Amino acid sequence: IMAKVGIILMAFIGPCLFYFGETAATDRLTLYFFLALYVISDAMFSSSIFYYIYALLPVSLRCTGSGLAYSTAAALFGGTTPLIAELFVNHGFKYATGYYISLMAIITYVVFCQADKLIQKDLKNGDL
Repeated sequence: IMAKVGIILMAFIGPCLFYFGETAATDRLTLYFFLALYVISDAMFSSSIFYYIYALLPVSLRCTGSGLAYSTAAALFGGTTPLIAELFVNHGFKYATGYYISLMAIITYVVFCQADKLIQKDLKNGDL
């Protein structure tokens, strides 16, 4: 539940950060509020992601699989996000990066829902 709530918060907070980031000169308190919410949502997601990774992998592959899965995802999405953000801004889409964050959060939410179904099925069958 904590991971899913964190992901949903990220989806809503992403665009707000970029909007209030631009208007920070007039309303810093609102920007700080949304930054704090984003940090909390990221902590909720990050603290529970390894449960999903470990639960979905067999015991013989957990160390290698979790490291490879997490590192690959971080490199693909975390590594390319600044380039995508720069592309958006250079083409005049100031807030598109916030919507990109929201889109990735929605996709992650769908994946987590599917992972929950698999984990629940394994728990019911006694495989986990």
